Amino acid sequence: MEINEAELEKEIENDLRTNPKYRDFYEQYRPSSIEDFIKSYTQKKMLWIKYGEVYVESKQNRALRYKTIARKLLSEIQQVKLFDMQCLWRAEQLEIPGITITQDFIYWEYNIENCPFLTHISEEELDLYKEYALTDDADIPTGYFHYWFDNWQDYDEIKRSFVNDDDDYVTAPEWYLFYYNRRGGAPCAYLPDIRGGKEDFYFTIWRKHKLPLSTQPPPQPVETRPGFSYFDHDSILEFVKLFEDRKIREYAGVMMENKQAEEDDDLLEAITTLKHADEQVEIVSENLPWRDAIMKTVELYERQQVYKELDGAYSSYLQRIKLGIPFETEHDTAFYKNLVDLQKGHLLEARKLNNEPEDFNF
Repeated sequence: MEINEAELEKEIENDLRTNPKYRDFYEQYRPSSIEDFIKSYTQKKMLWIKYGEVYVESKQNRALRYKTIARKLLSEIQQVKLFDMQCLWRAEQLEIPGITITQDFIYWEYNIENCPFLTHISEEELDLYKEYALTDDADIPTGYFHYWFDNWQDYDEIKRSFVNDDDDYVTAPEWYLFYYNRRGGAPCAYLPDIRGGKEDFYFTIWRKHKLPLSTQPPPQPVETRPGFSYFDHDSILEFVKLFEDRKIREYAGVMMENKQAEEDDDLLEAITTLKHADEQVEIVSENLPWRDAIMKTVELYERQQVYKELDGAYSSYLQRIKLGIPFETEHDTAFYKNLVDLQKGHLLEARKLNNEPEDFNF
């Protein structure tokens, strides 16, 4: 029901003036000040009624955010276990019920909490993850604009992080690096990809029969030049410096710096977090510029808040398992299921084209 603001305002003000319950309170102060109070309080109460629910919801969301992050982080424990199993399965050293092709692991990556063949998270595994969460290298995505790591089961890329001698080429998640370091290495990553090689053989057959060369686009020359980022502040200023006159250079510099400061969403969000912190937060100095000091302070504060929620998230996790309640996932699992089925169809077609049984016994 829509509020008639004019009538509501009159009702509030009339109540403040005539309701006898306020009499003893008003008697303590000068009448003239009470008159000003009534007018001011009426406006405040109007705002509380109009926007209060939004602010309450916002506060609740802030409190829930750390709980939600902690719950999502627990799944990382399962991801590294799934990656080990993927390596063993690809090396044909492990059979897993329900796994028939490598793409199945991608499906379970996006439905990890409901993966039926993984052992439940143990207290020892939780303790190890909590130890990791307090390290400087821990990738704890706390900020609203923080990028969440994806591709936990990207076999080729993650494996290259361990078997490649180039220290600059590391795409494995920080949690994987910590986990394997504590375990003395990542032996599974060095196993041969037997199953992947077999699948590649059949996919090549399928492509030759289903994708004639005439339908394939001609190879394009490799472009080695970098792309120009028209969003990048420094790139635009460099262009201005090269081609504009002195006056435009001055105007552009001042206005773009001002705009950059106004649109610093990360900084604004960090300051908001500090404003709503339920405890005293010491600003990190370390001789950092003021912006960097604020960002570092908020990062450490939020990581501590998430860390505090890990035990509660684990208790909720165990409770759901005990009650047999499936875990909700934010991913479209039907999309990944269809992707798996499509890949399976290609493999079965290839087996048939190669005069072999249409099954996955290869």
